Amino acid sequence: MLMRDHQLAREFAKHAQKVRNIRRRAQNWRLLDCDEPTLVEMRHSLIEQMVALEGTLNAADSYFLHCIENSDPVATEDALQQLNRLTAAWQAQNAHLQEIDGAILERHLWTRLITLFRGRAGLYLFEAIILIAIVVVITITLIELLVPTLPPAVSSVFLQIDLGISLFLMFDFGLRWWLSEDRRWYWRRYWVDFVASLPLVSILRFGRLARLTRFARLLRLLRLGRAVRLFTYQFHWLDKLVRTFELKLLKRALIVAVVLLFAGAWAINMIEINTAAGMVDDTAAFSESLWWSFTTLLTGGFADLHNPETSFGRFITMLLVLLGFAITSIFTAALTSVLVGDGSSKLEQTQHQLERDMRTIQSQLDLMSKETNNGLLVLETVSQTLSNLPDTETLYTTLIATMLDHFEALQASVHLLNPNERALHLVASQGVARATPPHIVAMGNSFLGESAAILIDQNLREFDLEPFDAPCLPVRGVALACPLVADGKLLGFLHLVLPKHLGRYYLYNRAPMILAHHAALALTHLNELK
Repeated sequence: MLMRDHQLAREFAKHAQKVRNIRRRAQNWRLLDCDEPTLVEMRHSLIEQMVALEGTLNAADSYFLHCIENSDPVATEDALQQLNRLTAAWQAQNAHLQEIDGAILERHLWTRLITLFRGRAGLYLFEAIILIAIVVVITITLIELLVPTLPPAVSSVFLQIDLGISLFLMFDFGLRWWLSEDRRWYWRRYWVDFVASLPLVSILRFGRLARLTRFARLLRLLRLGRAVRLFTYQFHWLDKLVRTFELKLLKRALIVAVVLLFAGAWAINMIEINTAAGMVDDTAAFSESLWWSFTTLLTGGFADLHNPETSFGRFITMLLVLLGFAITSIFTAALTSVLVGDGSSKLEQTQHQLERDMRTIQSQLDLMSKETNNGLLVLETVSQTLSNLPDTETLYTTLIATMLDHFEALQASVHLLNPNERALHLVASQGVARATPPHIVAMGNSFLGESAAILIDQNLREFDLEPFDAPCLPVRGVALACPLVADGKLLGFLHLVLPKHLGRYYLYNRAPMILAHHAALALTHLNELK
């Protein structure tokens, strides 16, 4: 015994890498890894759940209004809490539904692009060219920002390169928009790509309008988002990082911070810095303004760079400091909740889980009180019937029909053991075809064959017989294999599939096992008569 356990321990030690790979695969999984039919089925299933949830929500809303009309404060508070939970659940499911729907549209667009470029290799080459173009534009932008006094010839070359790449990126945006199944969805999701791809038109480079081109250069930095998305298709960990920063609270904080950063820089530049410093170079003035706005917004330490002298400048500073404190606090709290988890949300989830468990227990008690008596009556009646049937075909038909009619089985079948072939043969079946085992199941092969392999060499007179169970993925249920045993011999199995919510109930586990035992005895008796 000790030696065998030692061998098993050594074997399990070799499985460590396999377990790590399973965990890594689960952590890196994303919706886009699923094929389109799977995503469509997931969307349909979630829609059905949301329809049921909306029915529950409407009923809870009616009850809430009823409590208000009856001036019952305690019941009103309970109803309000229930409404809050249901609406939060609906919002979470709706967000997940939109995510699945977006993944379907992404997958559909990706399939069309692969078809257009005659394979994945062609599409990957096109994506690589886009990435290189974005890197070139970002490099040019950084050079123009860091070196404001570029020679006119170099600036002209940079402008021509920017125009060519912008037209190329506009073509890429238009192509994907045209191929998208839902063009409104594509525009809502990727409008930033369109804005970031706009070229610096020549009319903006004349006179005082030339300063707008310096501000517009910053729009090129938005193309970094496009570059990041190109990477996320290949590196799943980047996809998880992007999804972390797509949290509503975190995303809104970032957007507001960026808007305030540039708005504050523009306002203080127009009001004070450019005039007070006497700067001729607009780029240098705006760089100073941008740094002042960043420092003010993030730390409130504006005076080291520039202390506003005008009333409007001080008002702008006051707003930036106050809003900066709020944005920084929101961003820090949201990021902390993502990285270390929110204790209050965990407590709330635990409370909801306990409530769900209590409802499950109550439903089990109701099920036992309402259905146990009926189940016992059926069990007694069918047990007597099985003992008096004239032939094996009627025996199989009666047993299977009982499982479907009285014990909610989605599928039921009888498989007899052929000892010479060491295989199980299907002799009768009803119900869902895709959940039915094959006509011939080899010993040790699949769920039914593995169950038979466990019993085939056992002394069944001393073996504690229980139904074998396993998940049934084709119908999202529970498969049961009830051994047909008589005189200590394994004759075969009664195989059935129960809905998932019934598979764990005692009545729906033990009753098929008892009937399988009576059927085995009746089958032995009929074979002896032959």
